[in-house]
Amino acid sequence: MDMIAERAKHAPDPAEAMQFEQPELRFLIRLCQELQRVNGDKPFPLDGRVAAQKIRVPHPTAARWLRLLRFEKLLALIKKGIRHKASEYRYLGAL
Repeated sequence: MDMIAERAKHAPDPAEAMQFEQPELRFLIRLCQELQRVNGDKPFPLDGRVAAQKIRVPHPTAARWLRLLRFEKLLALIKKGIRHKASEYRYLGAL
């Protein structure tokens, strides 16, 4: 995950991210894009707390942004996480 986050940190913002002002939210979009690249056609797991740690925002903010990206049709929730198992997503933006 650290290598993926590092690649996402230095990747250019995809066109879909340009509608958002917050740099951390754009980073979350790039992180999801990179996770999808690594996982190919399969959904990728992403825990909200891990996302918060990587993009350096509080957990409630990261959780809210993940819901926002689902609402904006940039992410699809494939499987909701339970207990200590991360939710699984599919990035719907351009790879």
